Amino acid sequence: MSVEKDYEIINKILSENKDSYYIDFVPITFQNADFAELADYLEKHYKKDFAKGIIFTAFTILYYYESVVYLDNDCEDPVYPDLIDDDLKELELDSLAELIQEVIMENWSGLTILFKNDGKYSLMQIKDGCDVYFGNLSGEALKIVDQLITQQGLYLKKFEREYRTDSFEEEGGWKIEPDNSPLSFHSESFWKLKDKNDKRVSLLDKEGKVLGE
Repeated sequence: MSVEKDYEIINKILSENKDSYYIDFVPITFQNADFAELADYLEKHYKKDFAKGIIFTAFTILYYYESVVYLDNDCEDPVYPDLIDDDLKELELDSLAELIQEVIMENWSGLTILFKNDGKYSLMQIKDGCDVYFGNLSGEALKIVDQLITQQGLYLKKFEREYRTDSFEEEGGWKIEPDNSPLSFHSESFWKLKDKNDKRVSLLDKEGKVLGE
């Protein structure tokens, strides 16, 4: 299948917002307003462990299902600048693991795994640190992914709100993008402010007020 066709399928899954799931650190949803402090702590001390779990899950999917892997079209990747539109499955595992870890640890966008599941397509999208999303995930693949995530001490949760893909360009290369990370579901975070190098600078609420760096 062509790169153009793969992107068409990916965009269709994202736009339909069907059978959508995300990965979270905890099985519960915090209700108190002080979660931001805990979120910062998890971000600082557990991110490397999170990255290892995501790499393990991604590699298992890649080797179990017919699949392809692409960097986001708008990704300004400082390590692999020439890989846009290339199937990253052709990379050595060490290089691909380094790339996924870079996405998570440095909070930049991102890569998508498109895989065939029972005659249909599902996707796994890794973006901006702890934002890991599954689209059109059901049947056997849902059970397998859930088991993989649980094995890594993480939790697969169904989206109770729309997975947002809208973004805004500001003067000077600044971008405002949706915050779909699991940490945002326990706080007031709604948007991410990113600099011209695609690095997250601040989290914003619905009105654009800065919540944290």
